[in-house]
Amino acid sequence: MLHTASRGCSRSWLRRLTALIAVSALAFVALPNVAVAANPTEYLDVSFGGTFAEDTYTTGGDEVAKGSVTKHGSIPTKLDGGGITLAGGTNGVTFTSTESFSASGKVNKGFRAEMEYRTTQKPSNLATLFSAMGNIFVRANGSNLEYGFSTNPSGSTWNDYKKSVTLPSNNVKHIIQLTYLPGSDGAASTLQLSVDGVAGETATSAAGELAAVSDSVKNKFGIGYEVNPASGAASRGLAGDVFRVRVADSNAPWEILDASQLLHVDFNGTFSGTSYTAASGEQMLGSLVSRSANPSISNSAVTLGGGTAGFDFTPTDFTLGDNEAITTPLTTRPCSARAATCSCATSRTSSCSAPPPSPAIIGPTTRSSPRPPRVRSTSCRWRTCPMRPAPARSSSCAWMAATPRPRTSPVWLT
Repeated sequence: MLHTASRGCSRSWLRRLTALIAVSALAFVALPNVAVAANPTEYLDVSFGGTFAEDTYTTGGDEVAKGSVTKHGSIPTKLDGGGITLAGGTNGVTFTSTESFSASGKVNKGFRAEMEYRTTQKPSNLATLFSAMGNIFVRANGSNLEYGFSTNPSGSTWNDYKKSVTLPSNNVKHIIQLTYLPGSDGAASTLQLSVDGVAGETATSAAGELAAVSDSVKNKFGIGYEVNPASGAASRGLAGDVFRVRVADSNAPWEILDASQLLHVDFNGTFSGTSYTAASGEQMLGSLVSRSANPSISNSAVTLGGGTAGFDFTPTDFTLGDNEAITTPLTTRPCSARAATCSCATSRTSSCSAPPPSPAIIGPTTRSSPRPPRVRSTSCRWRTCPMRPAPARSSSCAWMAATPRPRTSPVWLT
């Protein structure tokens, strides 16, 4: 990393979701009473529906920019339907926040950032997707996407803390999401990144170190380029399309989500009492709790005893809408291959053969495409039935996604 150190929505109250999913014969979506949550500050949320006049971008619609949004290099090309195309090289977009994120040359305020983008060719080496204050970065490095931050604890010695994941593919929209948390009271600082809902390793500093701020870029964020003013960083722009960018407080809920971001587990983890611990590679943004202690897991399937057995999944960092209105409708598509005699019309004492391993996937669909992803099993069938106790069976798949039409009745597998 190149270093140049300094010397010395309007959104209303957000509602959260508690989804109760019984993954037995019953896959049930409950929309219970939703508690009011504090409204974290959102500093930037733009889909580039506004206009660039000379250097400065003017927001459109309900976009948020608490500060200035300016071009870096040439004016981006506006895309039909929203978003912009960046030319790469010395080009990009700068967001300069009116909020202070630093003091004494250190980034001492945490934040979250998320961006939806697409490339049509492999990014050049060190092409930067997102940067902040000169020493926080997400960039291409060979066949990897590298992310991290640099510190300058002594004023002369630089330390780099970075991790990497596989570089996302071309010609497909991707979502990157990062959270920077500065260490307090001598603790380590961290940077965590997810790509399309899959979390990478966390970059963690030594105790007491904070990301450094480079000269002249205090409170500046780079969209599609590196804001570090060093000459060697001048041509690190990303050639590609940017559809939406958001910067908010570190405890703000994510808003640019893909369909499997909240829960995607294959039941390869373990239960301790009633609480499920996800295995490596599983995604679980929230808590998955069994209604009975220590349910049996075998061959990526969990066996439930019927009756009141099932799971409650409570996602975090997710909102259904504003004020009293739920604006993100949900449905379920329970997915399992099982005996034809196991239907919602069978008696309460019926038993079913165990299905083959398949994942539980839960989440909203708020990406640009209105179509939810395909169900992973072609043998799934489902229909709505009156609520009744679930027969004993094994289960290994439940799927929830937002669709244009809400479904509030319970869904029984058939």
